[in-house]
Amino acid sequence: KSKMSIRDKIEFVLLIGFIVFLVIYYTNDYFEKRRIYFDKGQTIGKIIDYYVIFPDSHYLKYQYLVNGTLYTKKVPTSITFPKCVEDKKCLGKEFLVEYEKASPGNSIIDLNQSR
Repeated sequence: KSKMSIRDKIEFVLLIGFIVFLVIYYTNDYFEKRRIYFDKGQTIGKIIDYYVIFPDSHYLKYQYLVNGTLYTKKVPTSITFPKCVEDKKCLGKEFLVEYEKASPGNSIIDLNQSR
């Protein structure tokens, strides 16, 4: 019989922990989007920051107003704005934002719906 070394056990526990984290993260994301779908409000959001962490990891921060309250959200994006990090021309661009009426901080910006 071969026994697992301490290192193998630690790697196994870390792997299981990572898998559990991913399942929880994507399950939460799914239910947040589902709540928006069934209790949807719409408004216009404005990009206030855009940055790149790694060559393929683009993020943006947007703001939107619901019932007099200003909300800000940071999200990863697969839609890129070329040279925005350098020239900041994407800042101020407006897009459709869908949010959960019961919890307006839960939102999705639709970068295909420019305003």
